[in-house]
Amino acid sequence: MARAIVHVGLPKTGTTSIQVFLKLNRAALEAQGLIYMPPRLSLHSQIEYAFIGCSEAGALVPDHIEKAVRKIETLEDQRAVTSKFEERLAEELAAHPEATFVISCEQIGAYLRTPELRGALDRWLRARFSQVQYLLYIRPMEEFFLSIYSEAVKRGHTGDLDSFIATANELPMAKTARDWSAQFPGRVAVRLKPANGAEIFAEFAGLVGLPMEGLVLPKPHNTALSRWEAAWMRKANRILGPADRRGRGTRYFAHQVRRAIRLLVGRGPKLALSPCERALINMRFPVSVEKTATELRERGWTGR
Repeated sequence: MARAIVHVGLPKTGTTSIQVFLKLNRAALEAQGLIYMPPRLSLHSQIEYAFIGCSEAGALVPDHIEKAVRKIETLEDQRAVTSKFEERLAEELAAHPEATFVISCEQIGAYLRTPELRGALDRWLRARFSQVQYLLYIRPMEEFFLSIYSEAVKRGHTGDLDSFIATANELPMAKTARDWSAQFPGRVAVRLKPANGAEIFAEFAGLVGLPMEGLVLPKPHNTALSRWEAAWMRKANRILGPADRRGRGTRYFAHQVRRAIRLLVGRGPKLALSPCERALINMRFPVSVEKTATELRERGWTGR
């Protein structure tokens, strides 16, 4: 029976880069007995697994933008969205009964924030795989807030960094890692996100059992906005309106606006935190991410 390694891609921890890495090297993965299925609903993330976890728990996905885009109003709507992917997974499991399936989805971390939701996905996976292991990367909250603010602006946010830090309901990295480790003891590997992109590919490959020789390394993906880009995108967002109310034409236009802004001011100064913003983050999230990663590293699995 096949086994699964699930990359719980917490937001802004190199997840998209890892997914592109897996996509580019699918043939090399399969040669080593590793199967990576391309997603149907998203360009990179296997978001279907997060939807399935919510459906199995009897809950709708908490992302109002995804619900609007997918036209999800009921559990039946939500299950219909993932039905084709589930059929394809069953076919792949039948074709590769002894393989290790590599799963990567940032929405698992973002959506499944309660023991009930995490447990629902785990039960669904264990009904199909003989062994299910999880991998989480975490990063210091100061870095995380700069990156997640940039992403929020890309998705239509109009507020400034100060107000975002004060009010954003973002994932507490340390607590999230501890929650997963406590719920699935011995089955969760926690690592601190390396600063260098090449390092995260090498570490990830080592954990899933993939030799690095001959693999294709992707270019940086989904890079953060500069301070000037963020300022101009906020102005554009006020005109374009909330992201969940944009039609297909408006979403395309917003993408082109973002591209134009990047060309014009993308090389400007990086977003940076003020001393007050740093203090606020440390007050809201006092548990050290670095210490958490060191502690949990010793408790989890260490490789395929």
